[in-house]
Amino acid sequence: MRPVRLKLKGFTSFRDEQTIDFSGLEIFAIAGPTGSGKSSLLDAMTYALYGEVDRVSNQCGQLVSQGQARMTVTLDFRVGTDDFRITRSTPAKGAGHVLLQRLVSGEERSYGEGADHAHEVKKIVAKIVGLDYDAFTRSVLLPQNKFADFLTGEPKKRRDILIELLGLELFDRMLKRANGIKAEAKTQAETKAAVVAREYEGVDAEAVQRTRQEAAAATQREAKFGAAVEEISTLAKEWEDMKRRADGLAECAREANSMATTVQSAVDALDKLAADVASAGALVQRRFGEEREAARQTKLADTALLSAETKLGKLANLVRAKVFAERVPSLKRAAEGAAIQVARSQEKLPKLQDLLERRHEAVNDAAAKRKQMAKSLAVAKTALAEAEHADKVAALVGDRKRGDPCPICSRPLQTIPKSSVALLRAARTAVRTAEDGDEDAKEALNAAKMGSQEADSNLSQHLTDVTRLGKEALGAAAAVSECERELTTLLGGKLPEDPATIAADRITELERLATLAKAATTALADAERAHASEREKRTRLDVGIARERARLEVKTDALFRRVVTLGVDTKEMPTLAPLPPVGPGIDAMVVAGRTVTSALNRLGKHLSALASGLLRSEENLVNRALEAAEGTGADTRDLLTLRKLIVVVERKAVAAAAEAKQRLADLEKRLQNRLDLEREIEQLEHRAQVFAVLALELRADHLVAFLQAEALQAMASAASGHLIDLSEQRYTLVCRDDDEFFVVDQWCGDEERSVRTLSGGETFLASLSLALALAEQVRALSTSGRARLDSLFLDEGFGSLDPDALRIVTGAIHHLAGDGRLVGIVTHIRELSEQFVRIQVEKSPRGSTLRLVS
Repeated sequence: MRPVRLKLKGFTSFRDEQTIDFSGLEIFAIAGPTGSGKSSLLDAMTYALYGEVDRVSNQCGQLVSQGQARMTVTLDFRVGTDDFRITRSTPAKGAGHVLLQRLVSGEERSYGEGADHAHEVKKIVAKIVGLDYDAFTRSVLLPQNKFADFLTGEPKKRRDILIELLGLELFDRMLKRANGIKAEAKTQAETKAAVVAREYEGVDAEAVQRTRQEAAAATQREAKFGAAVEEISTLAKEWEDMKRRADGLAECAREANSMATTVQSAVDALDKLAADVASAGALVQRRFGEEREAARQTKLADTALLSAETKLGKLANLVRAKVFAERVPSLKRAAEGAAIQVARSQEKLPKLQDLLERRHEAVNDAAAKRKQMAKSLAVAKTALAEAEHADKVAALVGDRKRGDPCPICSRPLQTIPKSSVALLRAARTAVRTAEDGDEDAKEALNAAKMGSQEADSNLSQHLTDVTRLGKEALGAAAAVSECERELTTLLGGKLPEDPATIAADRITELERLATLAKAATTALADAERAHASEREKRTRLDVGIARERARLEVKTDALFRRVVTLGVDTKEMPTLAPLPPVGPGIDAMVVAGRTVTSALNRLGKHLSALASGLLRSEENLVNRALEAAEGTGADTRDLLTLRKLIVVVERKAVAAAAEAKQRLADLEKRLQNRLDLEREIEQLEHRAQVFAVLALELRADHLVAFLQAEALQAMASAASGHLIDLSEQRYTLVCRDDDEFFVVDQWCGDEERSVRTLSGGETFLASLSLALALAEQVRALSTSGRARLDSLFLDEGFGSLDPDALRIVTGAIHHLAGDGRLVGIVTHIRELSEQFVRIQVEKSPRGSTLRLVS
């Protein structure tokens, strides 16, 4: 498996969304300071593939196991030439989600069934990669410091580590499982033995033989009673056929007699109808004559009414003429009254016009007087103002003389006014008098205007009334002329002296003639109804004749066919002559009907005699049936009842035989079950013995010790192949019988010495060789054997290496990256990480971030 791209969101301590792209890389370093979450990238890859986290001490493992993490991990990986994408997300609450997809030309396609269920995806990934979770973490992710301890530790500790690395604890589980299977098999054997003793006592071959003999005897009785049932059923069927034929003949006889009764009833009805038809025909002729006379009288009355309307006019027109004639006097009176009112109104018109002119003159006079009084008031107010001014000036200048300075403007006084109380009082009296005169003139002007407006309004209203009355007079005259024109038209072109009387007389005459015509029409309708009623009665008689004739036509074809089917010779069947055609010949129908009645009565008697003969054959059949039923216990003279009884006996025999056969089958099955249980008990006892032996061999001092020794030798051999390359053709590795590792130094004459004498870098190379050897062994033990391990991640103790050892390790790591293998190392050693393309992990208070450094 080779990883291509790893995408993290919210994983462990990484902030935001982080993406690592491994495509195109062969060797790289995951670098960063101690505790910065470098190993979390390997945890993320393991979690994406298997849903588990390898580094249980890491915070990520705790968060995932406690269900507290909110994260999404997407891993794109390649196995062979196939590309896959797996995405896992873990919410803070609830179950996580997983989706496995194929990548075809960069396009996502569902892997198939189970690709979104965690349990199924884990199986699918193990099948694709070829490694389960334990094998993956031992071969692709090489754990830190495990192999250094394994290389240089104590033998007992080395064996404990080997158990962990190779998964040899499986054999301890196998030992426990073998003991469990042994105990389980022994318990099952004892339980089944108890069941055999308790539930299958008496179940043997002898019991089966006895039950088989009982079943054979019951089968013989079943066969005997079955033959009796078959014989009696045949006789019963023969009797049922004969009885069915007898019943059919009796039914046909009854039907023939019924037909004869029907035909005879129709013949009797036709006899009665023949007498009713004659009297009904005479009555129809009489009603027909009455109808013709009523039609003639109706025609005469209608002709008289039409002639009168031609001479006098239509009744509706005369009614209208009468209405117009009655309206003419009132219309004339209205026209005369309207003319009189128009004349009177025209007489008043000059007076109103003269009054309006006088009122206009009064307004003009009042306006002139008002204007004059206004002038007088203005003159009086001017004189008062001058008097008041002179009085004030006189009081102001006092004793000053002409030429003295004015106390207000300082200019020389031209005149010295004199104060006069009498003059001031007279000016004020004149103003009051002028104001009173002006007010009187104002009131007189307003009164004149009001009188003028009133006269103008009266004249306008009078002119409107004159116009209206004139229109009314013209309308009344036009109405009179219109009524007279209508009367002239309705009364024949000339207006008579008294049109109302003329119209009333004509109306009376036309109404009289209309009453006579209506009476004639009513009489005609009565005559038509009477004629129709008699015709309907005659028709009902015809319908009755047709109905009774139809009853004569009995349908005997089906009856005759049934009779022939029941075995009656056709020569014994009567021949029925056809009925005469429908017409007035009722007597011929009666004769034909009586012939049919006689023939049907004879047929009915013959069929009844045949049915009675068949019923007398039952006695012989009953005797034969009793013979067949001998020994069954059934005894009755009713053949059908006998058949029911023998059927019950036969069913009991069948049930007894079936019960005996079932007892035999059950016993044989129980015997087979006992034999099967005894074989199972034998197999379980053998299984318990086998697993008891296996448990002895799986003890820790047997198989596990052997496998540990073999694994040490195999790992030492495989590790030597890697170590000779990593150490520049210097060292090989061997394991001695005391479980100690030694190196053979080819530069020093193949000197063999303890691995504890190696330097730090050399120890790292030796432990790395052991790790690679184990990875290959785990791959060989893979269940599918499909995977090719193209990826390797080292999380070893690089921090203890000196510069020379670090240089050797760097070269060794470069050597590991050959053959297209992807190698990743996890380290915080700057000098080591700078030798490769590296993924720099940088931590901050907000969380770690990733950066690819070339």
